Amino acid sequence: MEKENKENYRNIVIFDDVKKLCDIVFRKSVIEFAFFSLEIDRLKQEKCESKSVVDYIFNRLLSLRVIPTENLRCSYYKLLNYTKTFDKELASKYEKLFIEYIDKVGDDNYE
Repeated sequence: MEKENKENYRNIVIFDDVKKLCDIVFRKSVIEFAFFSLEIDRLKQEKCESKSVVDYIFNRLLSLRVIPTENLRCSYYKLLNYTKTFDKELASKYEKLFIEYIDKVGDDNYE
């Protein structure tokens, strides 16, 4: 009985640690997503056409796994539409990547 209680306690502790880790990942992703949303607005405002900056933001947006797809789609297409104004080839590349991403993770990646 005591061995079973220790095992149950250990499982509860592990579950609690995993839950804490998930909370940290979620909060970090939400903060990072908000930051990139603001950065996209700033890029447009300052008319930044740096391919490396745009490339970085596209890739980071695609790495955020716990953001609701609709929110991600909105920011992604905002950046995509801006990118089309100065580099249609780069925009086309990331449009294809986003379609592949949605096909892979689905529209309900948040659940």
